[in-house]
Amino acid sequence: MKKIKSFAVALIALSVTLIPISLANATTETYFNQDVTAYVAPSGSLTYSGTTPSQYVTAAVHPKIGGSPNSGLKFPYGAIITVGGNGVSTPGGFKSTFLVSDMGDVYLNRGLSSAWFDIYFGVGSSPGHTNYDAAVNFGKKKVNYYVTW
Repeated sequence: MKKIKSFAVALIALSVTLIPISLANATTETYFNQDVTAYVAPSGSLTYSGTTPSQYVTAAVHPKIGGSPNSGLKFPYGAIITVGGNGVSTPGGFKSTFLVSDMGDVYLNRGLSSAWFDIYFGVGSSPGHTNYDAAVNFGKKKVNYYVTW
């Protein structure tokens, strides 16, 4: 029992020590009055980063260089977008934290703000599908957010 307790204390001390180091090296950028939209994808689709998207969690951002998907994502894979206030209302409830792993609007021709992002609303590919209709009804909203990586 004493060994387990000592190990637990050491593990907690190590965790507390490492957390500030990782946060101290993090990059955070803040954006105001930016567009947020919603999107769906066919069943089995993967994100730009090769992961399975998560409903109301996955975020898509534009490429670093418009028209060039090989340039990578505007924010790195795994960056966390945190929306101010109460977040945004989705069919899954109010959400304020999103994970960057997908790319959208490669050619930047949707007329969106410079640092827009899309929220994945789930599987769907045509009108009449619940998620598709929810994404269309979500429309375009303005938010303030910060992104950390």
